[in-house]
Amino acid sequence: MSTTNIDSWGEVPDGRHLPPEPKQQEQPDAALLERLAAYKREHELTDNDLGRKLGVSGTMVNRALNGKFAGNARTFAARVADFLRNDPARRRVREESFANAFTRGVADFLETVRRTGDVGLAYSPAGKGKTMGVALHAAANPLVVAFELAKWNCGASGLERALFAAVENRAWKRNNESRGEFLTGRFKGSRRLVVVD
Repeated sequence: MSTTNIDSWGEVPDGRHLPPEPKQQEQPDAALLERLAAYKREHELTDNDLGRKLGVSGTMVNRALNGKFAGNARTFAARVADFLRNDPARRRVREESFANAFTRGVADFLETVRRTGDVGLAYSPAGKGKTMGVALHAAANPLVVAFELAKWNCGASGLERALFAAVENRAWKRNNESRGEFLTGRFKGSRRLVVVD
């Protein structure tokens, strides 16, 4: 014997019941999607090109830009917001920097950490090129979040402040959640690389 709660079902004239309408899929913020569409037009990108930059399929980009998004709208919006916010800095690094064997080694190491989902530690004497290697890797990988911490400000609160400043954070509601909760929600399940220099 099976039971069904029909309180939320609609009744048709002959006494039969119909299931409720399917729940509407949540869509990313329209203003954010307009900024993404403008970026796509400005740089003459295809949906697949833009998808590669965002770490999603071209189909997902197309559906989002056409109001038919299916998926986790919050995660997608976080990727788009961070991508658009950090793009000017990435472009500057690509235009003003050049790679050498050491910086390529740093970038390769970071790519391995990202791909495997591990935690990595790279160290060497000052001035070798670690910071430039991080910058070059972040410039080539739009979803990498990279930031620097001064040694006098590298405690938990300094780390939280720096990470918060490195991502698009206008969606944070001060009275609803702490910065740490906001950041946890933003990165949970995203498989994005965070680099602290």
